[in-house]
Amino acid sequence: MILRLRLGPPVVVLKSFPVTVRLHPSSTFAVRQVLVQFTMKGMDMGLNRYRLVSDGAGRWTGKAMLPVCTTGRTDWLATVMLNGPAGERRAQFAFSAALH
Repeated sequence: MILRLRLGPPVVVLKSFPVTVRLHPSSTFAVRQVLVQFTMKGMDMGLNRYRLVSDGAGRWTGKAMLPVCTTGRTDWLATVMLNGPAGERRAQFAFSAALH
């Protein structure tokens, strides 16, 4: 399965930003729900999970907001979770957020 994740621009902590997941048209995995969860490796940043909404044409959109890390870190992981009748598929992407 091929998917594309777009965050922002820009992705700034404590500010809402757009999240878009696009599925490749040739994908045969039937998707009922798309979630995006933001985590930081080795750091508990709380639950930052967002449900995206389908436009019916393979594009899922929503808005998200990231908390500030008290140590000043800006390295994040975005895990895209695709749920469908055949189970769940996941893809993970690393990115950096701006502090302001």
